[in-house]
Amino acid sequence: MRKALGLATIFLTTMLAGCVGGESTEVPPPASAAPAVFDEGTGAIQGVVVDDSLAPIANALVGIHGLQEFASSSDQGGAFSFSNVPPGTHTLLAQQIGFEAAAKQVEVPAGAVTTVELVLSPLPSQTPYHQTVDQRGLFGCGSSWRPSLGVPGVLTVGGIAACGATNIVLNDTNHDNFLLLWETNGNDTGSWDAAVFEMEWTSNQALGNGLAVYWEVDGCSNNRTARFALERGDSPLRARLGDVELEERLLNITTHGCDSDDCEEGCDFCNEEKCNLQSRVFSDPDTLGSASAADIGVTFQQTYHQHFTEFYHEEGPEDFTALADA
Repeated sequence: MRKALGLATIFLTTMLAGCVGGESTEVPPPASAAPAVFDEGTGAIQGVVVDDSLAPIANALVGIHGLQEFASSSDQGGAFSFSNVPPGTHTLLAQQIGFEAAAKQVEVPAGAVTTVELVLSPLPSQTPYHQTVDQRGLFGCGSSWRPSLGVPGVLTVGGIAACGATNIVLNDTNHDNFLLLWETNGNDTGSWDAAVFEMEWTSNQALGNGLAVYWEVDGCSNNRTARFALERGDSPLRARLGDVELEERLLNITTHGCDSDDCEEGCDFCNEEKCNLQSRVFSDPDTLGSASAADIGVTFQQTYHQHFTEFYHEEGPEDFTALADA
């Protein structure tokens, strides 16, 4: 918004110099556009300033580039006019706060009126806001394990969604939906100031309450460089990416792609900082506690609910949650 105000100031200074006097920079009040006047040696311009939907824009500043004496403002119907304009090719300029400036080249013949339409596009809103989308999933069946060997948390966790084939191959989400896809609808992930990923569930398990969830770039399963968040434990689970984390994790992936040949094709669409996301749910290997040889988790027919919140023009509160009972 500061940039838009700066452009407006430059425009005012340039176009209205010589029209408002040296002691004041006040913009003259808009007046109704009078019929354009011309003679055999001059031309005239009549026009209207509108937005993208062709609705009139009142009080827009309009001028002819290089001719400081020709400066005016549109009336309540968006109309403006200039009389006795020197014939030739001229560039019309228009500016209104909240809109992008516009320029249009016109040919002004002597002894005639040239009609012009100037279209101003609204500037993107800078008002902070956030939006939340949610999905429900079902972990059909599966287990996870982590060899102990006296080195907790060091060795790689293994896991399987045994019922996952019904989800991926058969597209059967009634019996398993451990993988959820999140379409960003073409939104530029580079415009996010923060993102919050949350999952909640009411456990119906006899062998432990925990789950593990991976949040990653769509099409890049089992590639660690495509993973921007991993949480495990009891409900609820939450991951938050602020502006710095977005730059370091998600945008680095979506801008440069993954570092695996298996993932490269799936990440082809992750250019210009745009990407769809996915989440995968597994058992938590801590749910049964430490065994002599491994930490093991077993889960069967567990429903869950995920929330994905994007923040624009501000990072939002650190403790933000979309969970109803939080």
